Amino acid sequence: MAAKDSEAKSGFADNWQRGKSLKECLRYSLQQNSHCDVTFQVGKDRKSIPAHRLILTLRSGVFEAMLTGPLAEQENIALPDIESDIFEQFLIFLYTDDVILDSKNAIGLLYLSKTYDVTPLEQKCLAYLESSISSHNACVVMEQAHFYDEHDLKVKAVKYICENGNTILKSPGFSDLCHSCVLEITETDELVASEEKVFEAVNAWSEAECRRQGREITPGNKRSALGKALMNVRYCLLGQQYFVDIVSPNNLLTESEDITILKNFVSPDKSVLPFKKEPRCRTGKTITAKLLENFIENMYTPYSGDYTTVFCVNQTCALQGFNITDGSSGFSAFVCDEDTGVAVGETSDGKRTGRLVEFPDPVRIVKDKKYSLVVKCHGEHHFHLSKLSDIAEDGDFACRFLYNTPSVYHVVSSLVFHV
Repeated sequence: MAAKDSEAKSGFADNWQRGKSLKECLRYSLQQNSHCDVTFQVGKDRKSIPAHRLILTLRSGVFEAMLTGPLAEQENIALPDIESDIFEQFLIFLYTDDVILDSKNAIGLLYLSKTYDVTPLEQKCLAYLESSISSHNACVVMEQAHFYDEHDLKVKAVKYICENGNTILKSPGFSDLCHSCVLEITETDELVASEEKVFEAVNAWSEAECRRQGREITPGNKRSALGKALMNVRYCLLGQQYFVDIVSPNNLLTESEDITILKNFVSPDKSVLPFKKEPRCRTGKTITAKLLENFIENMYTPYSGDYTTVFCVNQTCALQGFNITDGSSGFSAFVCDEDTGVAVGETSDGKRTGRLVEFPDPVRIVKDKKYSLVVKCHGEHHFHLSKLSDIAEDGDFACRFLYNTPSVYHVVSSLVFHV
């Protein structure tokens, strides 16, 4: 009763401020629209979001210019190109310095922090994006870093895209990139991807760009949209059948360019300018990790068989292929994550040069993770009983072979990595 009398005498019947910190009071005043003196009409639905001029002008010089002085905007300010929920999170940061970043809001909050020159939030957004680049957002992060000239963030995004080329090139985000970013990705030697995936990606991008420009999707318009990016595909590294069945019918190349590529298939020494024909990732190093050491016995069987090699490496790299023993006939091969059992790469016979079998797409191998290469031989084949290596080293690179026993037979003699 005494407390109620005290409140009545003081004139504060609803003292919501009692016991709250400054941050809590500011958050409450924003969420309860207490004493607000400016309203933003946000998003396509023009949602009304009240705020306080004083807080906004204290946190942002851009808001200070907007909200004070003779040219100040009035009480209702339209922001139609901003999502209302992102703007509300932005205001909470201005009032409290609190923000919870995730994959759904980081890009939008980065845009607002740049637009209104709120450096503390900008730094938080950049740090979050640098630490959370994935196959789902790598292209978006690269595009934003390019737009805002954030060099370090762009370098990290491009590195991730190059290391995961086959996955990124077929992602929807690639088709949303600007022409400059498409050029940068497709021309680099560091891109770990098959040329088939590169061609399919630039073809899909050209169609998306025609739609963005409101132009009919024709070979001529697609070629015009691509510009130099069309020349970044290394057509001589495509399979001949793929070129004849898929590339040529698209009519992106002229008849003369088609003939140049076809001639190179027959005579590889012929020039293909202005196209490149050097393999990508040529700035790295190819390492052969030998599994079989001392030959003990060569065996033959008319039956099918499965052979497993479990390994891990001390550097993230690409598994380009493997060498097989003499006489091994038809087979299929799978590379699986040993912990999850999920296949991360596969081939059926693959591209064979002597004993070397190459995967259609280089398989990304992550440092210190365990992988199993399973080779399934179909019908008659030879296999070896040999002394097995525990580790194969080349400079700083090391590949460890796990669970090897002398009684295990193998058709794989070595693994071929690009580091």
